[in-house]
Amino acid sequence: MIRNLKALGLALIAVFAMSAIAASAASANEFHSSQENTQLTGKTTENHKFLYETGGNIVECTGGTFNGTILGKKTTKEVTVSPVYTGCTVPAVFNSPVHIDFTGCTYRFTINAAENKGPAHLICPAGAKIDITVTIPLLADCTLTVGPQTPAGTTDYSNEGTTPKRSVVVQPTQTGIVGSRDGNSLCGEATSTTGTYTGKATVEGEKNGTKEQADVWVE
Repeated sequence: MIRNLKALGLALIAVFAMSAIAASAASANEFHSSQENTQLTGKTTENHKFLYETGGNIVECTGGTFNGTILGKKTTKEVTVSPVYTGCTVPAVFNSPVHIDFTGCTYRFTINAAENKGPAHLICPAGAKIDITVTIPLLADCTLTVGPQTPAGTTDYSNEGTTPKRSVVVQPTQTGIVGSRDGNSLCGEATSTTGTYTGKATVEGEKNGTKEQADVWVE
């Protein structure tokens, strides 16, 4: 009898442990959408800033869009978007205009299991890199180049609005970005490992093939 009770006790402990693991997995934070195949469109809500090196000059963009898709499912642990920046300048270098060419590179945003934040990754096709070209008045241009990498720091996610038309606020704070510089040294050293990237954007969902807003959120 005692042996049977011990066996029953061990079985119950195993069941409770498996239940706890299952509950933990079920509650892991993810990106969610009310629809499958949701189109994602993000717009900057404050200036996005790239600092090539500590103490250097900031590339600042007043506008930008981010487009992606949650394919074939309503929940995911990562979202990939294609960015386009506008209104970019280097204010400290004669307010020089800047053109950013992603050459097929994208941002992949991921979320940690226990919090609404996570690492961001720069993903590029083979051999491709981001080219940030600064046109300096009356002087030689320079180009800052950033290749595929996973910088330090995190991207924070939060919900905005109410069901059924929520959106997600994305706020990256990336550090330790590796890059190189060609051309005019006004843009910085030849190489850098201390770049940073900050900004804020709101991402909305759209039901596939319609103009109707889909509910997107994180939890």
